[in-house]
Amino acid sequence: IPTRADQASLGGVERLARRFWRARKHGASIQLLGVLLFLGLWQWGASQVQTSLGTLPGPLATASQLWSLGQEHLQEREKAAAFLERQQVRNAARLAADPAAEVKLRPYTGRPTFFDQIATSLLTVLCGFGLATLIAIPCGVLLGMNQGLYRAANPVIQLLKPVSPLAWLPLITLVVSA
Repeated sequence: IPTRADQASLGGVERLARRFWRARKHGASIQLLGVLLFLGLWQWGASQVQTSLGTLPGPLATASQLWSLGQEHLQEREKAAAFLERQQVRNAARLAADPAAEVKLRPYTGRPTFFDQIATSLLTVLCGFGLATLIAIPCGVLLGMNQGLYRAANPVIQLLKPVSPLAWLPLITLVVSA
């Protein structure tokens, strides 16, 4: 049985909890208002900009296109699953007819969807970042620990430091494509 002191402290906790949730509700409503204001301004601003292809897409057109891209991705995944299933059925029939038959599982080579391309791009960036980290961190540690190595590398670093990463892009593209 809680004592009066326990009940008083419990009442204080309940009051704090009520105040907290009231403040959270107020904060969430302000955030929702901000998002709605942004979407309204986007819709209004997009309808004001005329291009040779028409007006800029607003949030509804963008959401509709995102939905279409998602449906396209799901359809492509269904095609891939059906392809693999047909292959397994065909291979099972071959093995049933001739247990010594050599069967192959071929990968599905359908066109990549928008989400597949995003995943490929993210994986490429992640691998590049990982490779750069594996090279840069040990080099930085070596340069930090060895004063002679630092003095030898510093002029080259200072020469290349002001060059924008975007300026390196064409050179890297030429090297990688070769």
